[in-house]
Amino acid sequence: MIRRTFGALLGALLVLQVGAAVFNPPAERTSQTSTTTRSKNGPYVSSPFAGARTIKPLRDFGGRPGGSAAPGEGLGVSTTAQTASTPQPDPVAQSNAGAGGEAAQELTPPLVSFAGQNTGANPPDPNGDVGPNDYVQMVNTNIQVWDKQGNTRLASTAINQIWINATQPGTGFDQCRNQNAGDPIVLYDQQVDRWMISQFTNPNSATGPGGTFPMCTAYSQTGDPTGNWFVYQFNLPRSQDYMKYGIWPDGLYMSTFEGGNVGAYVFDRAQMLSGSPATFQSFSIGAGNGVNGRRNRILPSDWDGANPPPAGAPNYFTMMLDGAFDGGNDRLEIREFHTDWVNPANSTFNLVTTLNTAAFDSDLGCTTWPTDGVARQCIPQPPVGGNPSQRLDALANRLMARLQYRNFGDHQSIVVNHTVDADGNNRAGVRFYELRNTGTGWSIFQQGTYAPTDGVHRWMGATAMDGKGNIAIGYSVSDGTSVFPGLRYTARHSTDALGSMPQGEQTLIAGTQAENTARWGDYAGLTVDPVDDCTFWFTGERDNSQTTIGSFRLPSCSATDLRITKSDAPDPVYAGQDLTYTLNVTNGGPNTAYAVTATDVLPAGVTLLNTTPACTNVAGTLTCPLGDMLPGATATIAIQVKVPSGYLGNAPSATISNTATVAAGNQSDTSPGNNSATATTTVQSSADLAVTKVCQPNGPAQAGTSGYCDIHVDNLGPSDAINATLTDVLTSATPFSVTSVTVTPSGTCAPTTSGPTTTFSTTCNLGTEPAGSRSTIRITVTAADVAQVNDVSTVSSSTPDPQNPNNRATGTISFTGAADLAIDKTGPSSVTAGTQMQYSIAVQNNGPSTARSVVVTDTIPQGTSFVSVSTSQGSCTFGQPGARDLRCNLGDMTSAATATITVVIFVAPDVPPGTILVNDSAVSSSTDDPNNANNRDSVSTTVNGSADLSVTKTDSPDPVTAGNLLTYTIVARNGGPSTAVGVVASDVLPAGTTYVSGVNGNGQTICTLVQTGVVQCALGTLQPSGTATVYLTVRVSPSVPDGTVLRNAVTVSSDTPDPNAANNTATADTTVRAEAELWIDKQAVPRSGNPSPVIVYSLVVHNDAGCETDAQSSPSPNCGSGGPSDAKNVTVTDTLPLDAKKLTVQYLSPQCTYAKATNTVTCTSENVPAGASVTFVIEVQAQGSVGTISNTATVNSATPDPVAGNNTNAATLVMKGGTGKK
Repeated sequence: MIRRTFGALLGALLVLQVGAAVFNPPAERTSQTSTTTRSKNGPYVSSPFAGARTIKPLRDFGGRPGGSAAPGEGLGVSTTAQTASTPQPDPVAQSNAGAGGEAAQELTPPLVSFAGQNTGANPPDPNGDVGPNDYVQMVNTNIQVWDKQGNTRLASTAINQIWINATQPGTGFDQCRNQNAGDPIVLYDQQVDRWMISQFTNPNSATGPGGTFPMCTAYSQTGDPTGNWFVYQFNLPRSQDYMKYGIWPDGLYMSTFEGGNVGAYVFDRAQMLSGSPATFQSFSIGAGNGVNGRRNRILPSDWDGANPPPAGAPNYFTMMLDGAFDGGNDRLEIREFHTDWVNPANSTFNLVTTLNTAAFDSDLGCTTWPTDGVARQCIPQPPVGGNPSQRLDALANRLMARLQYRNFGDHQSIVVNHTVDADGNNRAGVRFYELRNTGTGWSIFQQGTYAPTDGVHRWMGATAMDGKGNIAIGYSVSDGTSVFPGLRYTARHSTDALGSMPQGEQTLIAGTQAENTARWGDYAGLTVDPVDDCTFWFTGERDNSQTTIGSFRLPSCSATDLRITKSDAPDPVYAGQDLTYTLNVTNGGPNTAYAVTATDVLPAGVTLLNTTPACTNVAGTLTCPLGDMLPGATATIAIQVKVPSGYLGNAPSATISNTATVAAGNQSDTSPGNNSATATTTVQSSADLAVTKVCQPNGPAQAGTSGYCDIHVDNLGPSDAINATLTDVLTSATPFSVTSVTVTPSGTCAPTTSGPTTTFSTTCNLGTEPAGSRSTIRITVTAADVAQVNDVSTVSSSTPDPQNPNNRATGTISFTGAADLAIDKTGPSSVTAGTQMQYSIAVQNNGPSTARSVVVTDTIPQGTSFVSVSTSQGSCTFGQPGARDLRCNLGDMTSAATATITVVIFVAPDVPPGTILVNDSAVSSSTDDPNNANNRDSVSTTVNGSADLSVTKTDSPDPVTAGNLLTYTIVARNGGPSTAVGVVASDVLPAGTTYVSGVNGNGQTICTLVQTGVVQCALGTLQPSGTATVYLTVRVSPSVPDGTVLRNAVTVSSDTPDPNAANNTATADTTVRAEAELWIDKQAVPRSGNPSPVIVYSLVVHNDAGCETDAQSSPSPNCGSGGPSDAKNVTVTDTLPLDAKKLTVQYLSPQCTYAKATNTVTCTSENVPAGASVTFVIEVQAQGSVGTISNTATVNSATPDPVAGNNTNAATLVMKGGTGKK
């Protein structure tokens, strides 16, 4: 349980205590049935609360565990322990685990048992319920789902995840989305195949709208608890705690603890099943005083079974009161909650029945737990480390859920329990009740306290009744010495003595450690499987907040009459045959038989082949699970076995007997006499021996070699053949010899050899021939000449054989002459393409006989052509039957004779080097040849390439003028014998030249400048004697000095090996001549000066093409073409026209000098490149009146000039006068 501490709510609790006085019931009479006391006020009626649907199935978002919840339980707790009357032993206590005089105990050990959830919450509040396929457990604060074998279908998941998945914030579900407070409950609603779950929100604070206390309740949309859910947040008007639920036809009922009061609620179940808006109604009544100041609780009735309560029946709320603390008798009070959904004001919650019980004492001498001041220290545990352990809470102040209801038609029953002092010394026992209503109201049908006198405390119980009226209790156990807190259970059969639990006690799980806190369990869960209405499912706490889940039953609850019959076929059966047993199982009712199993112990010596349906086989015992069988249902099992072929040994016949039994799991059988059946089968023997024969070789064998017959004796069964014997007779018209007789795998034959004879007989004793086995007798013979040996075999045994025709077999071995022709072929390992090669073929007859019509065939390889053939005998033709085929007819060859053939072929020049030429030759004749392995031979020859490339080179023109083009003519030739592949000419250009072009005779560019000064020309493939020409053009640099000799070398190469590299390179020498066609352009420009005018002469020496500046005004202008070579050591001479007094030199270009004595200016330049010019400037000043001045300049060069006429140019200028000296 999740509880709040007392101190935190003390003020609120005081208010609740005062308010509770309004709901305290009046004093009850001490008789068993009281008068009806009606509720003073009508119910609280809520407005409708909308439901929401989960967006996706729980299985898709499960596996998100929540944290542990903080324990509490402070509502309505007094810190002062009350004193009860003097303790006395319980008057209805059962002192032993199984009361004597009862029927044999049948309570089963756990049918299944597995670990439940462990969230670490203390207490864990474990409870659960079982459906057709699933078990659902809830603990603080998680939910988990298993199948009935304990396999997880939904991992432990925080409960509020369901509300988070179904709703959005701010839509009226926030408290159920955000809080995961605990006090969870789960119930399976059998009538509609649905699941109900619930948990509260924080009961310490009114966190809901309008100061309410939200309650989170959900219904599954289908019978699958891992599927989708309808969720609700019901906002309750009062604080609530320790809710318990009961499913009823007209509503979902709930009880709560409200401090001084208890609450009774009903929710509109019909609306909730469809997710529609639902309302609730509630009442609140006083809770009584309770033991140790711990107020009482009330439980709603929870309907189990297929029969609903009578139409209109109210839900029965029941409370336990201890007279020592609440006055009056010890008693049970039953209140009826009548619900009117149409007119809620008509709903009532009235005390209608008070049932005085056998006296009980709920005071277990508990002491206060310091954590919350509540008297929780009640149940002792074994000490840990020599110190007393923490004691555990007993919750003896309340009835323990569930208040289970069943309707049997002739009566209605309610079962419930609570914890009491069983022996007057505060040892806890479980008081149980069965209340019955046969139509006149409720009464106590039986009551008892289960408390065997073994010193063990039993408490925290959960009670349930199965569909046959049997009652079970599950509970916690502990003592102060050796029993750690664990879980046990007990039960009673409906026919057992009233008030007793005599069916023994079983352990679900034994505790292994002490609890470290007073809180324990808060409740447990015991429910009944709706499938059989017999199997109890129990869950509770063990070992510090861990939980366990398990099931058990009373087998007689679902007693059945299972019957089994058995037949066999075939009968009789032959040893070695398959035998089929057919088992027919029938459930004669009246109940469903669960976990039905047929068991068959196979007879000794037989072998299991298969079963239908599948059964398990352990050491010859078959276990065949048939599952559940409805009344009247039948099931058939076919068991096929093999009777060993040697089952009888030497006996002629025998019988085998087989018995099968059937039983249901943990169920009684009303007629056990028909639970077994036996079939007895006669076994006989029959062995079908069959003999077959294979003689080798298939055709005639060579004389002098061996042949054999393999005689196979097969036992086709089905039984073993005893004393099997084979007789074999060989005959021939010509002599033969037997070299051996062998038998496999075992047996003896005599005789085993014979010299030349025409008749031979042997007998083989094979002993016992097992069914399906084979013995093989091999008889090996030879003949020196032509012979035909006939073989006849017959088999028999002492075992009956149904098929005599297959007991005899015949065969033949023939011998004939043979020739062993062998061929040996030789040839060169390598050959050069473009040359001839020779093969030598030798043929020899190694056989004993003459080889008739000997033929040798040879196919020459691709890439070759036939040249010639010669042979030592016979004749050869080429081209038949195929274009490359050679055929030599050698005639007959006697034993040991030989013949030779010589074949010459030519290898084409273009066969790529590395090619493997494979030449096959074969020999044959019309005479049988036993050894074909030597009738064929081949020679592989690797082709090598050899191409003798050579090259020549010429130049033109020679000499060549610097600056002009020079063409080399390169001719490459293949001297063979092979085709030259990938021919390349590489030319290293002389210094002073640049590449212009490289073309073949068709003008196609085939050359590339691959790097500075290196040209490569791709000539492709050259056949033997083929040539390729390259025209390589270069430009000679204008600056190459006159007389220079240019040497150019070219080298040819190819991918084909060249045997002679000496002729792969050629050179050409070319003499260079320099020639520069210089011309001069002289211009004169006057310019004012002081004290007299200035004349500026520009002298431009041209080594390029053009005319002088004033060519348009000159009738014969000075022009020239320039180049093509650079002009070396250029000199310009200019003799001034007047003496030095008339023209005074003012400025000269740096390259110029002035000789005053001769009045001459000389300008020089070391080099004027072709296509360039150089300019010299002379400035002079005229003195006095000079008139017309004419001046001439001449250019010369060390480089020959083919045109001298344009080497001189004059400039004339008319001067108007001057003021200088005269």
